[in-house]
Amino acid sequence: MVYHGRLDQHRGVLALPMLLQKVKKSGLDARLIMIGDGDSMPGLQIMAAENDSFDIHSTLEQDALAEIISRCHIGLLPMPENKMWAIASPLKRSEYAASGLLIYGIDHAGHRFSTSDSLDWMKLVKQYDFHDDGVQWLNNLDEQQIEQLAIQARTYAEENLSWEHTLDSLEQTILTLRKLRHLE
Repeated sequence: MVYHGRLDQHRGVLALPMLLQKVKKSGLDARLIMIGDGDSMPGLQIMAAENDSFDIHSTLEQDALAEIISRCHIGLLPMPENKMWAIASPLKRSEYAASGLLIYGIDHAGHRFSTSDSLDWMKLVKQYDFHDDGVQWLNNLDEQQIEQLAIQARTYAEENLSWEHTLDSLEQTILTLRKLRHLE
């Protein structure tokens, strides 16, 4: 499991070591890698020093980050529902999918894709169910499923999350706003 980005308390990152602990207690062999800097870093470093399955790194250069992510299977989105994450979270979510990571996180608009497609490689849950549902979801995955779902995540990103799609969507939003403004 991996999280990379700001390691600030308001991002929900302190829930991740507890998720790791519960996943391991359920019998799964899991590892948590957190990458970034922020106000939670000192506390997270203490937790990581006491847990062989928990690695923490300060912000890395893009090549080193890509190397670590390429060895991971699950991208974590612990950010709670907040207007700020409606903008920032879609970037992280799309980056995880493009990296072929399954995604596990808190259910809110900033984490959801705007599609009716079934995205089996992504699991979003209520914040109060984050640990228990995460343990259950991870326990129901096997290596073959993870490999297949990773391919589906990457394919979805290639087909739906390119800059061309992003720019088309942005253009449509701007045109819609301009039309609405002219109606006033």
